[in-house]
Amino acid sequence: MKGVQTRMLSQYMDKKAFLITVFFTLVIYNLSRIIGLIFFSETEFWTGIINDNFHHWQLGMVLVIMALLARRHIRWSYLVAALGAGMIIDESMYLFSPLYLRFNHYSWEGIVFEFALFAILAMALHRTKIREFRPPTLQS
Repeated sequence: MKGVQTRMLSQYMDKKAFLITVFFTLVIYNLSRIIGLIFFSETEFWTGIINDNFHHWQLGMVLVIMALLARRHIRWSYLVAALGAGMIIDESMYLFSPLYLRFNHYSWEGIVFEFALFAILAMALHRTKIREFRPPTLQS
């Protein structure tokens, strides 16, 4: 029974670490965006970043897929998935294009929208139950 409790605690901590990683990914991206706008908005470097066709939601998708494929081999794969999920949520306006026409990353509405999606993810993960691990019984 102690092994079951340890596994359940581990799953709970994995969920918590997942959410913390997603949250801090969103915070770091938004802070870097605000700092970039304040200090670098007139530079060629910043203009190049704004106008490129590479979006980090694409990298986020790759990270989530890699984490799902490697979850049996790498213990910390859920953190890689969390980083990818944070990247996807951060650029969610590209995925929900009708909303993107009304606001973007560089507005308070965009930031509120991202953290609202994070709250929905947190509630969904909170509502999922951690199932007790029961090994299959042998039929005689």
